[in-house]
Amino acid sequence: MLAPRWRKVVGDLVSNKTRTILVVLSIAIGVFAIGMVSGARAILMRDLNGDWNAVNPASASIVANDIDDALVQVVRRMPGVADAQATRSVSLRAQSASGEWKDLQLQVITRPEDLRMYVPTPLSGEWPPARRSIVLERAALPFLGVAEGDTLLVELRNGKRHELTIGGTVYNLGSGFPTALSNIGYGYINDRTGLMLGAPANYTAIDILVAEHHYDEAHIRSIASEVEAQIERSGRISGGTFINKPGVYPADDFVQAFTLLLTIIGLFALLLSGFLVINTIGALLTQQMRQIGVMKSIGARSRDIAQLYLVTVLVFGLLSLVIAIPLGALGAWGLAAFFVALFNFNIATVVPAPTVLTQQIAAGLIIPLLAALVPVISGTRVSVREAVGGPGLGKGRFGRSIIDRMLERIQFLSRPMLLSLRNTFRRKVRLMITLSTLTLAGLIFMAVMSERASLHTTISEVFEQIDNDVFIFMARPYRTTMLDHVANLPDVVAVEYWNTYGTRLIDADGQESTKTYQLHAGPAETTMLNVVINEGRWLHPDDHGAVVLSSDYIIDHPEVQVGDTVRIKLNGRELDLQVVGLARKPFPMAALYVNLPTFSRQMGDTGQAREIRIVTSVRDPLVQQRVATEAEALLRSQGFEVAFARTLTHFREQNQLGVDMVIYFLLMMAMLLAAVGGLGLMGTMSINVLERTREIGVMRAIGASNWAIQRIVIVEGLLIGMISWLVGAILAIPVSYLMHQGIEAIFQGDGSFTFVFSIPGVLLWLAIILFLATFASFLPAWNASRVTVRDVLAYE
Repeated sequence: MLAPRWRKVVGDLVSNKTRTILVVLSIAIGVFAIGMVSGARAILMRDLNGDWNAVNPASASIVANDIDDALVQVVRRMPGVADAQATRSVSLRAQSASGEWKDLQLQVITRPEDLRMYVPTPLSGEWPPARRSIVLERAALPFLGVAEGDTLLVELRNGKRHELTIGGTVYNLGSGFPTALSNIGYGYINDRTGLMLGAPANYTAIDILVAEHHYDEAHIRSIASEVEAQIERSGRISGGTFINKPGVYPADDFVQAFTLLLTIIGLFALLLSGFLVINTIGALLTQQMRQIGVMKSIGARSRDIAQLYLVTVLVFGLLSLVIAIPLGALGAWGLAAFFVALFNFNIATVVPAPTVLTQQIAAGLIIPLLAALVPVISGTRVSVREAVGGPGLGKGRFGRSIIDRMLERIQFLSRPMLLSLRNTFRRKVRLMITLSTLTLAGLIFMAVMSERASLHTTISEVFEQIDNDVFIFMARPYRTTMLDHVANLPDVVAVEYWNTYGTRLIDADGQESTKTYQLHAGPAETTMLNVVINEGRWLHPDDHGAVVLSSDYIIDHPEVQVGDTVRIKLNGRELDLQVVGLARKPFPMAALYVNLPTFSRQMGDTGQAREIRIVTSVRDPLVQQRVATEAEALLRSQGFEVAFARTLTHFREQNQLGVDMVIYFLLMMAMLLAAVGGLGLMGTMSINVLERTREIGVMRAIGASNWAIQRIVIVEGLLIGMISWLVGAILAIPVSYLMHQGIEAIFQGDGSFTFVFSIPGVLLWLAIILFLATFASFLPAWNASRVTVRDVLAYE
């Protein structure tokens, strides 16, 4: 048998099921958001980093030419080096099940025991690969649409084709940049198959593991620099050093920043649910003020009464946890599964980690209790006289404030509209809380839409600088006079030849940077590139030793000025270049631009190029793809080794992928906030209808129709929605800019991204909030129209 006080708690929960459901759902959405984001982050940190460390990733990798076993042995004996391995690979194309040719990168395995880093895990079939056989990394199977045992047709850069049997599959998170993002499949072949497929005779890279301080990036860089110096002393040319972030997956910075952004939005959702708790408990206390007076008159203390209402809030939280914890685990799995599709790792378990459960329980219980403290304390401290002698008909204090007096002067509206308008401002604290909920949801939505517009504008500005349609990348340099046949293809309007080099910076102390920058050499009078110069000028045809620096370089070296001299190291040579221009707008994979004719004389490759850039007669994706295919086929038929051909549309789509991923999830979280805001508005309208039971009864008694009463409630909800939209639209401008700064930091734009405030996003939210307000007001309006005179007499 429950004590009377606990029967009251149960009665309050059961007597108004709609109110209970709204509060529980609102809290549950916030707790769900926390569980989804924190759970997914825990899965990523545990399983993504776990799978990455399981392959024994190298501390650093140094690219060089003609590496042999003797050099590898020398590197292994160097101080600070625990182990080293040499690798080589061959890049080619494979025909997918759909007939499309896709890029494939195959690592050549001479002796499986020499594979000490980035070690694959055999899944099925043979390992190591047999002759004329290929073992594919598992992500390559769906990428190519093939299965183990199938015959795979591959095409070399010189156009020769071979058939390989898919002999097995392995799993290796360290194969290379994820297949889903790079559109490159990975696999393994033995050395005899590699010889047939044109793999280099010697190794092309050395991977090293440091002997100590494995998580000290500065120490790793120091050891890698010593290894690179040893390689160059042996007469080989270093192509650059790549250093992994110790202990974590290479994309860890992006994952951390992205999940942090989602976590912040999830906390906003929980904060909004706290506002609904404040509204609900405040309304419940107002409605039961006479009950509070009666309890106090028979000896109840304020502390005892506060306990009753806080227990009610605690039950709200417990019910929300029952819903939110399993849904949060499911959402965490779904969010993690999305990253699985991108990064190709394994989810070990979806059971929430103890830390995630702790966060959810704390969020579901503590935050609602804290939110309820203010209305509970203020509501239970009233005297018996104040509680028993509370206001009756016309409950509230309308008419005392400046806003109320201004509203009283409005006479041109109909009486129902005036009633809706004045009812909207009757409970100002409740109105402010409801407006806060809807405004926050709206400004986050508008900020996300503005960020979408900003990123799309930035990408458009980047690609507006590129005024060609097709890129042909050759496997090695060729004399440009030998490549001129592509200019005679149908729909080819113009052709230019370019070179791209990997270069490193030499600082004032003679230290060589570990980061490799791209140097683009093209004709100074190019018509296919329109770089936005912020300072200085573009290149002139007679420039010798001049360079224009773009965003990738300027972000790392913001102190550089026009007229400065930068020293670079390229193919074993050190060159001084004078800065004549700075281009701070973002540009994909770009850092330095030089004049091709004069620079090629410095490099000793005059008249040679590795890139062909083509302008087509019709700027259409289908025409671009046809010209790319025909140009590649023509060059291969003439014996040239083509690495690959790409269209501008292809590059644009690849850049859009990362942007869309961020935007989709931000929009999803914004819609969660909108759902909480809608629930808050529905709760507010339900409370308002309940408090105005007597007023509604009076209107029914004098002949008000169902539609007239419903219209008053719905219009009130629409007014609240419109006010929240107006306030949100104003606040969304600075919030959008702050979000833009955060997203730019994720992509390391450093001020070079364009900010755009989305007016279409503002109008879209207006449409959403009008629909949301109408929907949220409909049920309370329906309940209001069902109030009878008998209900009024029975009220309280």
